[in-house]
Amino acid sequence: MPRDATRCPVCGSTDLSEDWEGAIIVREPTLSLLSQRLELQRKGRFALRVR
Repeated sequence: MPRDATRCPVCGSTDLSEDWEGAIIVREPTLSLLSQRLELQRKGRFALRVR
């Protein structure tokens, strides 16, 4: 997501943070056990912990 973004393209939230730790890159959500456990339904990069 670009730094100047004001809205999340996935959920539409305007509550954005630059303070996060860890990341997961999902290529095939249906094949990844971790993405299934995190209930990620789409491909992309996701922060694991946001403060």
